[in-house]
Amino acid sequence: MRTIALVTFLFCCIPAVAQVTISRQVIGAAAINSTTLSSHTGEVAVEQWEAADIRLTEGFEQPATTPLTVEVEVTYEACWNGENATITLVNAGGCGEIESVFWNGEEGGSSIENVTNGVLTILVNSTGGCSFQTEIEVATPNLPPCDLNIYDVITPNGDGKNDGWVIGNIRHPDYQTNEVVIVNRWGSRVWEGKDYDNDTVIWEGRTTNGEILPEGAYYYEIKLAETSFVGTLNLLQ
Repeated sequence: MRTIALVTFLFCCIPAVAQVTISRQVIGAAAINSTTLSSHTGEVAVEQWEAADIRLTEGFEQPATTPLTVEVEVTYEACWNGENATITLVNAGGCGEIESVFWNGEEGGSSIENVTNGVLTILVNSTGGCSFQTEIEVATPNLPPCDLNIYDVITPNGDGKNDGWVIGNIRHPDYQTNEVVIVNRWGSRVWEGKDYDNDTVIWEGRTTNGEILPEGAYYYEIKLAETSFVGTLNLLQ
């Protein structure tokens, strides 16, 4: 399931090569025998010549520009394994259709998967002659490691199934130094334990003092040595 962190970028640029038709505009005027000069796009405005201390210089009507707008999304899986981000080119418009997309110099499609944290370069070319290049930073998300299995339901009814909240692989050396906190929907801390191990330290739907908690949604925070993350846990009897 693809979830949480969403980052959107909006970019604009001036066309690298484009000819745009615009309405007739006056770019300048000079009076020679009461004659006013003006031009259309691309027309010579004034010819260059000299006579009796009068100098006129030719010029051209500059075309209007249409910016290229690019929208990019960065999404993550429900867990983080260091290289499972996805970057998607959601939309590009304003200067024709998308003609080509390059990710770190390699031509590809509208998205790229299995992206690691760090900086990635995207180059977008359009049929209108526009192009835009920028760097996208993929941050390390605040997500649990993919090899740490966190279940979201506990049923402490004494039937021997899901009576305690099991966190898969929590005994791994990288995770065994930890702290787990459970809070209710009002943000009050109801249980906490250090060095959670699914055995001697495990939440069984009770407060730290041993009182049975009512059914409902609870929120957990798992604090590891260098990071922490939160999520939702459902208590069912």
